[in-house]
Amino acid sequence: MNSLSTAITGERARSFNWAVKVSLILLLLVGVIFPDLPQIEGKGWPWRAAFFPLGIIVVPIYWRIKGGSGSYPHLVDSLLGTTLVIDIVGNLANLYGTFEHFDDGVHFLTGIILVTALVIALAPLRLAAWNRVLLGTGFGAIAIVIFEGLEYLISKSGATGLNLTYADTISDLTLNTVGGALGAIAGVQFPWKRTELRSGDVSTPSLAR
Repeated sequence: MNSLSTAITGERARSFNWAVKVSLILLLLVGVIFPDLPQIEGKGWPWRAAFFPLGIIVVPIYWRIKGGSGSYPHLVDSLLGTTLVIDIVGNLANLYGTFEHFDDGVHFLTGIILVTALVIALAPLRLAAWNRVLLGTGFGAIAIVIFEGLEYLISKSGATGLNLTYADTISDLTLNTVGGALGAIAGVQFPWKRTELRSGDVSTPSLAR
């Protein structure tokens, strides 16, 4: 395994993964403990606090279901969590309200990160690179459609600070999809050790490692 693969699948990757998870929980708690912060008012924080943690348990649950064998994909797990941390930091630091195009940048960047994680997760299946690129791009496009739909429902529930417009929605859909396509291309370039691609090794992780 080359140095890059070692660096992002070993102890440092495990430490980064835990750092992402702990950071997400602590940042969410800030909004729960101080709900009157002006930068998060009307942003549907209770929804974030309820559902964002689900994003950091998806991979561990999948690993357990698959039997807990193989090396834990800390990289995939941490990338999923990173997309959520970016959104939370942007809200708490009022970056969305301070920089006009911050939201655009977040959608583009999280599209790249999310799909990169998915495509890396698909590597052990030994699909052709073009298959993984298409699957990743399609997943990214579907994911943002679902996200925008949920955001609309949250706004209808009383959240007034989301500032949803038709132009903003179309922009988000486009940026996420383009970012996802780039993320898919990046994901197929990830360096895998040959033994990690053995048939039957689904790269299911272990948080104990």
